[in-house]
Amino acid sequence: MTGWTKGPWLREGRTVYAIDESNTVNRFSAHMQGGHVFRGHRMDGERTTQAELEANAHLIAAAPEADELAKRVIARIVGVLNYDMNNTARAELETIKADAEQWRAKARGES
Repeated sequence: MTGWTKGPWLREGRTVYAIDESNTVNRFSAHMQGGHVFRGHRMDGERTTQAELEANAHLIAAAPEADELAKRVIARIVGVLNYDMNNTARAELETIKADAEQWRAKARGES
């Protein structure tokens, strides 16, 4: 599943929007709503804070740019791996590359 709505995505408060290239059409919006804590069958008064909901909206709005950044990081690591280097450095870069690829696959619904 890799066909998400093209970015950039914008955040306003607890809502994330994807506006088209003309800046006139809202492709989608997602509103962060607070949850409740349930204790058994009874709803407790605890809720998600406003700050946490806005932080979640920031994270979601950054997704398209984060994916593009991960793609560029992977490409740069692949380029560096073509140089001569010691085995420790090579192993560390391979691990970083694998982590970035794993993140991209999860974000794109491929894992």
